[in-house]
Amino acid sequence: MPSHYDTSIIDNYVKKRDYVIHFTHIPTGAIVSFPAFLTSFTDTYTSSWDETSVFGRMDQIFTFKQTTRSISFSIDIPCADEEESKRFLVDLRRLSRFLYPTYENDRSATTMTKAPLIRIKFANFISADANGTGSKGLLGVIKDISIAPVVDAGFFDPGTELYPKVFKLQVPFDVIHERYPGNPIDVPAGTGEAEVQSSDDKKVAVSLDVGEISFNNTSTVSGEVLIDPESEYQFTPTKKKETAAAEAEVLKG
Repeated sequence: MPSHYDTSIIDNYVKKRDYVIHFTHIPTGAIVSFPAFLTSFTDTYTSSWDETSVFGRMDQIFTFKQTTRSISFSIDIPCADEEESKRFLVDLRRLSRFLYPTYENDRSATTMTKAPLIRIKFANFISADANGTGSKGLLGVIKDISIAPVVDAGFFDPGTELYPKVFKLQVPFDVIHERYPGNPIDVPAGTGEAEVQSSDDKKVAVSLDVGEISFNNTSTVSGEVLIDPESEYQFTPTKKKETAAAEAEVLKG
């Protein structure tokens, strides 16, 4: 085993600093965890646009479609001894099974019940929380993984079996957005007055002197808006009448 992965370094890195990566299989709730010596990491955001060329116009007309996020990382998983190598080998094979869905009948792969979504949590690099400090993993899809022994590190070789002293795990991860990730629409202070017109279990309708803004045909709001398509709408008027409600929140119906 390379000197930089000796037992004392592993203990200090993993046990004292808790640099462990956790994979959670959403359909079953199963979790596998590994000490994660990060060797590469990229976090990529990609905006997609439709482009239309118009006669006589120098620039194309761009129509926004979506923004996607993908993470790609590689980690080394060092093993302190033969028993740990055996355990990590079992867990890595278990991780590979996380890429499969669950079925109505475990003896027949004909009726799928749940897709193999996965949560990953690693330090502050991969987390559902924007600042990375929470304990909840980031939700997404793993389309493929690569598991390989680091041959130069050597093997534990009892009898005719081989157990790597270091595993290398490479994971591309497509993130699924659970909350509205963009920028709130902000009507500058002083440009109008807002008043809550109606409120019920389904929607909030708000009028503003300078106009109205609609989202998904389910709520009409104005002012400073934070939209969370999975849970709730929030409205905070920038400047309100004396009789207007200062804040209105309703669950999306």
